[in-house]
Amino acid sequence: MRKKIIIPLLITLAISGCNNPFASAPECSDKSVKDLVITLYGDIVKQSKDNPLTNIFAQGIPSSLKSVNTARSTDYNKDILLRSCRAEGITDNGIEISIKYTVQFLKEENDFMVELDSDFLEGLMQKSIMDTISKMKK
Repeated sequence: MRKKIIIPLLITLAISGCNNPFASAPECSDKSVKDLVITLYGDIVKQSKDNPLTNIFAQGIPSSLKSVNTARSTDYNKDILLRSCRAEGITDNGIEISIKYTVQFLKEENDFMVELDSDFLEGLMQKSIMDTISKMKK
């Protein structure tokens, strides 16, 4: 019997003060977007460590991202002003991870929103589990 732990796939955070007269999503490499990705990563990891169902798997996951590098756009939907992005993140302990996120311009609020896809978390949890098992065998 295989048990599966369900964690939120996306965490959303909106940032205020984006005055964009051209009404398009900010670039993936925009500093404010990358700063939000770093914040969202920390929020996802903290939520996983605080959740009794996932904390045993999340203990070995790096708590924060130091940087987001090579941010690039993989798609842009002009109809909904949504930009899909990929980047490499460097964690606080030097692990490089692949990150997917979206940036969407919200016309009504003259604002934008970043959604971080937390698929990266599964790989980090698997590595954490394997490291724990390896330590237990020693």
